[in-house]
Amino acid sequence: MSKVFLFILSAFFFVSCDNLNKKNAAIEYNDNIVELQNNIIEKMIAFTSSVETNIESSDEMLESLITECKKSIRETEEISDFEGNTELRDTGVDLFRFYQNIAENEFREMLEIIQKDMSDFTDEDYDRLEELENQVSTNEVAYDQAFQEAQMTFAKTHNLPLLPNKYQDIIDAQ
Repeated sequence: MSKVFLFILSAFFFVSCDNLNKKNAAIEYNDNIVELQNNIIEKMIAFTSSVETNIESSDEMLESLITECKKSIRETEEISDFEGNTELRDTGVDLFRFYQNIAENEFREMLEIIQKDMSDFTDEDYDRLEELENQVSTNEVAYDQAFQEAQMTFAKTHNLPLLPNKYQDIIDAQ
């Protein structure tokens, strides 16, 4: 009787440990991708802050943002699938490429306009800044939504809690 009990207890213990290891691996997989996103967000916040407070450093901050995007894309692409699923990784790469694209294009153009001498600033410049800002906001929705949906699906599949991003309040305020 005691051998059967020990066998059942051992089997339960190994199954529990295996489930815990899979859950921890899923958490680590998710957190790796989110951390790469946060690295980009930190650089994006630094860039937008520099535009508002220290325009002279904005070019450097923009280049730092672009470099971080490239690094995060490369590192995310190197992450293997998780139990055959690549959706979270792939939507992360798509989002990071979008960030790189807006940094190289819309943000760069916005910065060029903002850096103009005030005497050269025109109504067309104001209109263009607004157009670029709206363009970025509109286009970001699809990428952000796809990433969030992939993350929610991944969390649900692996029974993980989803916590709000530590930068969400700052992002919402901008």
